[in-house]
Amino acid sequence: MPALATLRLEIEEHRGTVNAGDPKHLRLVVVDSAPALFELPCGDHACKDGGHDLTEAVLANLLAGSTRFEVEDPCQGSIGTAYCGCAMRLVGTATYR
Repeated sequence: MPALATLRLEIEEHRGTVNAGDPKHLRLVVVDSAPALFELPCGDHACKDGGHDLTEAVLANLLAGSTRFEVEDPCQGSIGTAYCGCAMRLVGTATYR
């Protein structure tokens, strides 16, 4: 992303309408040295084989030149024999040169 100047990611995980883990997290990405991989683990410690790969959605928005975008991703893991059900919501804010 040669034109990308800054990238700010607000991350929140929830189950239904209830926040499943910690409050919203904020991550400032150091653009000049950041890898183009946005994978995050599931916030539920009981979840097995879950997580969130937001790479494709984030890169698509950055390639489109979006200055603000939202991504919602359901966890594909499981808790015991049940589907995990956590979802991650990411709000990205980008500036370009």
